[in-house]
Amino acid sequence: MVKLPEALDLASNILGVLDTASPEQIREGRAWYRDARREARQLAREYGVSTRVAAGVIAALSPQLRWSVNLRFARQFLAEGYAPTFGNSRRKAARIVNGEPPLSVLRGPKTRAFFACIYDPNASAICIDRHAHDLALAKRHGERRRPLLQRKGGYERFCDAYRLAADKAGLKGFEVQAIAWVTWRAA
Repeated sequence: MVKLPEALDLASNILGVLDTASPEQIREGRAWYRDARREARQLAREYGVSTRVAAGVIAALSPQLRWSVNLRFARQFLAEGYAPTFGNSRRKAARIVNGEPPLSVLRGPKTRAFFACIYDPNASAICIDRHAHDLALAKRHGERRRPLLQRKGGYERFCDAYRLAADKAGLKGFEVQAIAWVTWRAA
């Protein structure tokens, strides 16, 4: 079994990616969740739901989707009650639209964190997706599974690493995650 890396080692890799970020990548990353929140507010206005519901639907439908597709499916779900994605994701979105609190419906740490980062500009949550995992390890894993995130304390260890990097960089944890993601994606 592979040992879970120390948060300081992961933070060092994250800071290494941040050090390569261009000023434009920093601006884009810092704005990412603010822009996502604006999209959730727009969906809420268009479909007569709360921003909390719209952000919950976005998060529920997000697994395995690119952002542009995620937004398109959220819009379609709010308009029609259906989107062509995983049935479990649709069921969760429906529960949220029908009044269940998003954090009661969303079970996985990634989707819960994604919701929190979109909905709450002061969130302490950090969304650890495959990109956040890979760049913290300084190794692209392609489509392979990421068992370290499934291990007891694994997800939290990666969150701790992003928080350490954020403290060092003087940013919020979710901003560091987004800046690093934008930078890593472009490399």
